[in-house]
Amino acid sequence: MIDFLTNSLSVYHASDYIIKKLNETGGFTELKPDEAWKLEPGHGYYVCPFGTTVIAFRTGSAAASVSMSDAACQPALYKPDIPDKLRIIASHIDHPGFRVKENPEIKQGSYVKLNVESYGGAILNTWLDRPLGAAGCVWVRNKDGRLERLLVDFDGAAFVIPNVAIHMNRKINDGIELNKQIDMLPLASAREAHMQNDSNEKDYSFREELAYHIHRIHKVSVRLEDILSYDISIYNAENPVYVGRDKELLMAGGIDNVSSEKACLDAITGIEDNQGIIISAFFDHEEVGSRSKNGADSSMLANIIERICISLGYDRNEYLAMVMNGEFLSLDVAHANNPNHPEKYDPTSGVSLGSGVTIKCSSRQNYCTDADMTAQLLALAGNNGVKCSVNYLRSDIPGGSTIGSILSSHLPMRSADIGIPILAMHSAMETMSVSDQRNLDRLAAAFLAQH
Repeated sequence: MIDFLTNSLSVYHASDYIIKKLNETGGFTELKPDEAWKLEPGHGYYVCPFGTTVIAFRTGSAAASVSMSDAACQPALYKPDIPDKLRIIASHIDHPGFRVKENPEIKQGSYVKLNVESYGGAILNTWLDRPLGAAGCVWVRNKDGRLERLLVDFDGAAFVIPNVAIHMNRKINDGIELNKQIDMLPLASAREAHMQNDSNEKDYSFREELAYHIHRIHKVSVRLEDILSYDISIYNAENPVYVGRDKELLMAGGIDNVSSEKACLDAITGIEDNQGIIISAFFDHEEVGSRSKNGADSSMLANIIERICISLGYDRNEYLAMVMNGEFLSLDVAHANNPNHPEKYDPTSGVSLGSGVTIKCSSRQNYCTDADMTAQLLALAGNNGVKCSVNYLRSDIPGGSTIGSILSSHLPMRSADIGIPILAMHSAMETMSVSDQRNLDRLAAAFLAQH
């Protein structure tokens, strides 16, 4: 879990880490989205169409004895009479925070601040007075004049968003509203006063910082004018840490939703053989509504499943039948009861750290869980020694939502929302139970491994 957290500093790093692990298993082959696919039964594949969202899948091995050349001549021998079972588990790879704007330097006396845009519903005050880093992707023009995409990380703490001292704001503990354009700008540089008029002292340049880290990481020298574009996130640079009497809890930034990413990745890479078609999907842009080509509220996954079916010899009628007969799990974190505010949670179905996997239910369809899948999951959990709880939110608190209901509207199939309970969701530092993660890993793996 810690390895995944420290390698997911931006959505680009998260997808890069996922792809690296898929390649390391030796059983997954990259597919290009703009090329025709030739799939083999009993094999693993992945596609990353737009640089962040990753869709990994394994084809069924029931027809493995039939070669693809034979299948081309006799498609009826290759595909079974009844469409294969389709099972999907999905998570999102983004988390709330801040993104650096273009020309971000703002001078304030001897200070230089970065102009940033908030991303998702972050708990703003948790980002104050913490060491912050920056990571993401940069697009440069290389020496050959071609466009090149490079990952960068500022290598730990580089910024801070300072609080106003209590002496200058006596009502700070009464609660204050933070302005995203004024109060949440990271401090990047503080030159000494006597250097302000020194012509030999360069002003802070974010692009120069990018060029420095590109050279440090990739050993490539880039002119500032050749840095054409970037997508850089601010992240909490504090290391994950175990807490609790028995170190049973883990605190870190980005647990929402690395915990689910890990379960999805481990589940599909850990299966040596499967029947049907199984998919682990890792979507971008969930924290801002999923309405993008990279998000769950697009036709991407439906298109990919249809392409899989076509390559395996199914027609569209069989593809649609497979979807209707499929099963889908959305993996995202749940709200653990806060011990200082139990009144915020449902009085009969609230969950706590250590209560295992949470099956999330909502009659408003904030979550996609239906009663059929709830029963199936509880049975599956019982058969695999997985601790599990069914959770509703208070009726007067709407809570959030996930990619579950969004995806199930594009791919109508039996579905459920599950995840581990955490404290301080959307904080710069969240808290989870280590044992809950083990339960989620086991349940996700058992779901995909069903025959």
